[in-house]
Amino acid sequence: MKNFLPEIPPILEPENRLAKGLVIAFSLMVMGLLFFALGFIYRELLLEIFVSQTPLNSIVHRDDYIEMWKASLRFDAKFAYLIIVPGFLFALVSMLGGGIYRYCCKLTTVYVAHMFGWFYLSNTANIHFISTTGHSFGSPEFEAFKSHPFEYIGKFWPDYPILSDILIGIVIGVIFVSLWFRMASIISRWSVWQGNQWTNLLIALMCFIGFMWTCSQTTLTSKNPLRAQEAIVSQHNIINTIVVGAPMSIYYDEQLRPLGYFKSEE
Repeated sequence: MKNFLPEIPPILEPENRLAKGLVIAFSLMVMGLLFFALGFIYRELLLEIFVSQTPLNSIVHRDDYIEMWKASLRFDAKFAYLIIVPGFLFALVSMLGGGIYRYCCKLTTVYVAHMFGWFYLSNTANIHFISTTGHSFGSPEFEAFKSHPFEYIGKFWPDYPILSDILIGIVIGVIFVSLWFRMASIISRWSVWQGNQWTNLLIALMCFIGFMWTCSQTTLTSKNPLRAQEAIVSQHNIINTIVVGAPMSIYYDEQLRPLGYFKSEE
C-alpha cells in the first residue's frame, strides 16, 4: 500500500514569520477555489437531474441559465469567504513558528477535511430532499437533523442509496484533501517565501487581502453587496434552488424564506 500510494511532500516552514502565516493563508485560498470547482460540478448535477431530464428542459429560458450562473458565482465567493475566515486563525497563530507552525498545518488539514464533509453531506442530502419535497432544505431541517440524525436519515433510507453516498463521499474527500495538501505543499516551496523579501511578501499579503475583499461582498467592501434577493433569478423555483446550494441556503434561511425560496416547484 505504501508503494501504491504516491508520496506527498510535507508543507515546508519558511524562515520569515509573515511568510509562515501567508503559506497557510494561501493554502486556505486554494481551498476556497477548490470549492468553486465543486460547486460547479454540483450545479451541473442538479441541472441534469431536475431540469434536463424533466419537462422543465423545454420551458426554462436561456436567460435563466445565464442569470443562474452569474448569481451562483457570487454565492460561491461568499461561501469561500465564510469558510476561510475561521481558518485564518491558524495562519495568525502559525506565525509563532516551530512546533506551533507544524501543528497549525495539521489543524488546517483537519479543518479542510471538515469543511469538505460539511459541503458534501449537506449538498448530497439536499439532492434527496429536493427529490422528496420539491424544494431545498433550510435551517429548520438542518436543526431537526442535528437533534435526531438517525431518525431523519431513516426517512430517506428506503428510497435513496445513503450507504453508497457515504462511500462515494469518502473517496472524493480523500482525493479533495490530498489535492489540497499537494497544492499547499507546492505553495510552501515558492521562492517568494525564502529569506526576507519584504516587498514580495507584502505583495502576496495584498493579493490575499484582495481575494478576501472581493469574496466578502459586504456593504463595506462592495457597492453591490450580496443579498438573499440575488438568489431569485427565475420564476422556476428549482433554478433558484440551484443558485444558492445547501450550505448557503441554511446560512441565508431567514432572508430567503419570506421570498418564497423554499416553495416546491409547481
